[in-house]
Amino acid sequence: MTESAKKITQIGTPEQDFGQKEPLEPWLRQKNEPAAWYMRFKRYLDLGPKRSLRKALAAEPVATKGDKNQSEPKKNLANVSVPGSWSRAAKVWQWQERAAAYDLAQVSKQASQIRKTVNSSPYASKMYRIIKLDYVARLLRDQIKPGMILDNCLAIIARYQSVIQQIEREMRGLDETTLELCDASAMLTIREELIEAGYAKKIKSADELEKLLAQFDRADELEKLEKQRP
Repeated sequence: MTESAKKITQIGTPEQDFGQKEPLEPWLRQKNEPAAWYMRFKRYLDLGPKRSLRKALAAEPVATKGDKNQSEPKKNLANVSVPGSWSRAAKVWQWQERAAAYDLAQVSKQASQIRKTVNSSPYASKMYRIIKLDYVARLLRDQIKPGMILDNCLAIIARYQSVIQQIEREMRGLDETTLELCDASAMLTIREELIEAGYAKKIKSADELEKLLAQFDRADELEKLEKQRP
């Protein structure tokens, strides 16, 4: 049996052999950590930031005499006392420290997902919203004619502004780094729109060869711009 095979246990989780190094994912099973205690640690970990040994012990499944596949009802937390074996295991295997590292990693992961989502949403940028509102205002201004009824148009614009205001409220409280990434990405989106508009105008009256060359140039410009996206 190979060394790596020896580290695969009955629960299918590889042991981490850290040596003198700090583990990258300390919430995984550690070297020589008993499988039973690791599974208890996993239940402790899954309880979330308000976890405790008493809660983990209360969630411990206990087989009944009649059926090994059944479990007793969850214990009343007020009646749970933590055995010394649990306290010692939690201390030896650093449950609290490993759980804190896990919580921190989850927060970092969620923050990264938020940044990724926001980065691909130009309307999350205040600058982009202002530019779009200005564009809509100019469209509205150009359509105003003497005696023209604008009720329908105004209703659409009012709804548009309402949605943007809702987005702006959702964006409040995000950190400066995320907001800066939003603005940087939004400016690239604006440049993309300008490129598209410019080439649309260029090929409108062009012959077939000029259209083909323009399409190649457009694709090249957009590719260069995409490489700048944060």
